[in-house]
Parts: sequence; structure tokens; C-alpha cells
Amino acid sequence: MNISDIAEQYGLPEMDFYKFVRNSANGIKHSLTSTDVIVDDDDVADIVQVYHTSNSDAIEKKAALEAEAQAEALLIQQIAITSSYNFEGYRIVRYGGYVSGDEVISLSADWFSGDAESMEERLKTVRQVAIWELKQAAVNIGCNAVIALDFDYINLETHSILREKSNMYLGLTANGTAVQIEKL
Repeated sequence: MNISDIAEQYGLPEMDFYKFVRNSANGIKHSLTSTDVIVDDDDVADIVQVYHTSNSDAIEKKAALEAEAQAEALLIQQIAITSSYNFEGYRIVRYGGYVSGDEVISLSADWFSGDAESMEERLKTVRQVAIWELKQAAVNIGCNAVIALDFDYINLETHSILREKSNMYLGLTANGTAVQIEKL
């Protein structure tokens, strides 16, 4: 039986099923013709079962990864940040160490086009990305806060002899110390 007929009979997405059978290392017996994959009629039910099992495993893995990513995003959002060295009403129970988040953007001609508000919005976005990375670094070492937040801006210029042109970049680093805090 060919893949198209099996997919139609069992209501399977034909291209996904075709790729599964072609790439399968599950002992699926099939033969290739110039235009299709042919499966022995006796093996069709087994192949469909293996496909469903494989798909459900992939769906479960994807769901688990998505749940893990959502949990991490929630932890990152909850990270407390201060430019000070402590949080009023909390005590530091563990110092995790230095953390940073970085973002680099190209300062092309279009960066400077537009009004001051649009430039300000682009800078806010750069700062938000750097802060998100900083928070993520703190979560990765088991901390729930960052103290001594500081920003460093760096202007970088690269020269290309071949193009006789230079490129300007703005680098932003958000620095701090990751800590574990608890309410007094």
C-alpha cells in the first residue's frame, strides 16, 4: 500500500507520515519506488501505531518544553532588581555572584532617522533585552534578585578596508550581583 493511501485511510497528514516512514529507524519495512514509498499491507497497522506513538511522544516533549519555558519566564519576570545594595524589608541569604545581560545594535543611518521619541523607544528595547538576560542569568544560578544594577554603554566602530566604510555599533551591558533574598 502506498503512503498516500495509508494517510488518507487513517486520516494522517500525508507529508508528515511520508517523512516518518522514509526516515524511520523503527524497523518499519518499506520499499522505495521512483515516486512513492510502498508498505506491505500486513505492516500498515503496525506502522500507523508506531507513527501515533512517535507523534504523541513528540507532542508530550513539546508540551513539557513549553511548560518549562513558561515557568522560567515567570521566574525571570519575578526577579527583583535594585541599583542599591539591599532591599528594604528583605535580607540577603546568599550571594550568587556577578551577572550581566548584553545587547548590541547597529547604528546604521536609519537608526538616526525619525524623531527623538522613536530613538528613545529603540533604546528602551535594547535596555529591556539586556535586563531580561541579566534576570535570566540570575535565575540560572538559583537567585531571586539582583542588587547593584548598573548599565555600561559602549560605542564600537569597525572599519573595513575592502568596503572603505565603517560600521557603528552600540553595546549595552546590564551588570549586577545576583542574590537570594527572603522577607524579614
